[in-house]
Amino acid sequence: MKDMDVLFKVKKCSYVILDQRRIDDEAAKAVQRRFFLWWRAYWNEILQTVGIGHEIDPDEFYQQHKVTAILYEDEIISMHLLSIFDRSDFSSHPYFKKFDTSFIKGISALSVNKILTLQYLAFNPKYKKEKPFMYFPMTIGSLSMYHQQLENAQAIVSVARKDLGISNALAKMNFSCFQEDGVYNNTPVSYQISFEVKPYPSDMVKDLCLHFWTNKIDFNNEIIHKEVA
Repeated sequence: MKDMDVLFKVKKCSYVILDQRRIDDEAAKAVQRRFFLWWRAYWNEILQTVGIGHEIDPDEFYQQHKVTAILYEDEIISMHLLSIFDRSDFSSHPYFKKFDTSFIKGISALSVNKILTLQYLAFNPKYKKEKPFMYFPMTIGSLSMYHQQLENAQAIVSVARKDLGISNALAKMNFSCFQEDGVYNNTPVSYQISFEVKPYPSDMVKDLCLHFWTNKIDFNNEIIHKEVA
């Protein structure tokens, strides 16, 4: 990150982790609500775009274990939702009931006892062509490798949209298909798994991952408006 303009912007960014398994004060609840409203507006627009005739279910947000977001000053630029499941959840949790039986069979056939799921990757479209923001979707996805280690998960699973190239991006991060491609929410998807995620192969993404994880803000312990040094 030698470009001074890029470096200046990165220093105004923060990587925020909100663990929804332990929302225990009003400040955290306020941030959770703010993140939810942004997420809901984003995904309602996506559902309209792909021809889904209803709004996103709020439970799709609140049932997630972690909400992660990259902010520029006080503006949300990218968001990713993460959850951790044990093998006993594979046939019972609402997340898995969204997919057909082949998905359950594919998951159950894996030699893993705990998985981390990556869900609802979102990116503020007005920043899609501007550095360093254009790298943030790959960055926030690559940061999942640290959460895999923290949660002692043997694998990471993602249902990735093929029409947006997300499945191709995951392939560059050491993901591979664990069953045949399918369709979800009127869009073609690829069922991807990685046992050891690697950062997206870009020097910028690798630098951003290191910076954001080193300076991460766990909101349950710190203040959302803290500026990254």
